[in-house]
Amino acid sequence: MVPAKTQCHAGWTREYYGYLMSNHYNNGGRTMYECVDKDPESVPGLNAESNPRSFFDVNEIYCNGFSCPPYDAEKELTCAVCTR
Repeated sequence: MVPAKTQCHAGWTREYYGYLMSNHYNNGGRTMYECVDKDPESVPGLNAESNPRSFFDVNEIYCNGFSCPPYDAEKELTCAVCTR
């Protein structure tokens, strides 16, 4: 998984791209980041109320950990899933 990009490095094949997501910080436990397809499909009958461990967009970027710009604290982070 390549965070903050929609393309893969040379020699790699992009399987899909989308947005970096994570569990809500109030859910407890370790935070895991996942790259969710830009056109996700939902499971019928499940929503945030019935499944409190849903994924949330990662969109809060603090410039002390990233080079700002090009990152924007108001926008979701993209990602790409690549294979070799």
